[in-house]
Amino acid sequence: MIQQYHQKLKLFLVKNGTNNDTLRLQKRLIKHQHSILLFMSDATIPFHNNSSERAIRMAKVKQKISGGFRSRRGAERHAILLSIIETAKKQGLNILTTIQAALSQSLVFAGG
Repeated sequence: MIQQYHQKLKLFLVKNGTNNDTLRLQKRLIKHQHSILLFMSDATIPFHNNSSERAIRMAKVKQKISGGFRSRRGAERHAILLSIIETAKKQGLNILTTIQAALSQSLVFAGG
């Protein structure tokens, strides 16, 4: 079944596009074709990006509620802290302990 999807993707990529949008899509798919259907053969890869969207949700909520940040430095700090928290959640780590480790510069995440 996976092979059928790969065949259909290949057929789409070799067709000549008729407009700029199709050509752009084909170019992007060619560039990323090695990872497009990877989720079908690797069960650890989700077929959606919901976790990524959830990860940036708090930044968007902050922007909507307060209208953004007062300084670039504040925005950068917020992004770093949010990144640490979301990574800790994904790796099943205690958030407070992880933040403390980050502040003491002894933080190491799995795979990094």
